[in-house]
Amino acid sequence: MKRFVLVAMLFSFCILLLGGCRAPAANQAANVGEEIKKLENKILELEEELHSKELDIKYLKEERDYYRKFIDSVLEKMTEAELREIVKKEWWYTLSIRYSEEDKNYVSINFPENGRVVLDKSNFEVVLSEHNAPFPIVDDAIKYKKIYDQVRLRNKTDHIKIMNYDNYEIAAG
Repeated sequence: MKRFVLVAMLFSFCILLLGGCRAPAANQAANVGEEIKKLENKILELEEELHSKELDIKYLKEERDYYRKFIDSVLEKMTEAELREIVKKEWWYTLSIRYSEEDKNYVSINFPENGRVVLDKSNFEVVLSEHNAPFPIVDDAIKYKKIYDQVRLRNKTDHIKIMNYDNYEIAAG
């Protein structure tokens, strides 16, 4: 009988032990299920947001195309001089001189209106920079090639004259 009681207690202990271990596992499964539902809801929200953004992009592309056609129709009615003025505002140049001080930091000098700079340095760089508008109005370079050629500098080094300085080299930027 003692043996039966001992086996029954051991069996009961094992059942309690295994039952206690399974309860958190069931709890974990419920937590995982809840987490999956949260993530599925988040995916649905993000898919809705993506669809909304895709519609916004489609609308903006249609709007851009409409304005591009309108701009083209206005450009066709403009004179060559008016078009040249627009292109001049879309392409511009800056000229500066860079030289190094003793601490190796570069100093930049922008040219004044008279175009003359006196510099008492023997080692310097003349920097000619070309800039253009990120979204040009006159953007058909083939159709308006003649106007672009009148405004843009082709061989930039032909436009820079360095007086009283013989030892210089021209390098592309």
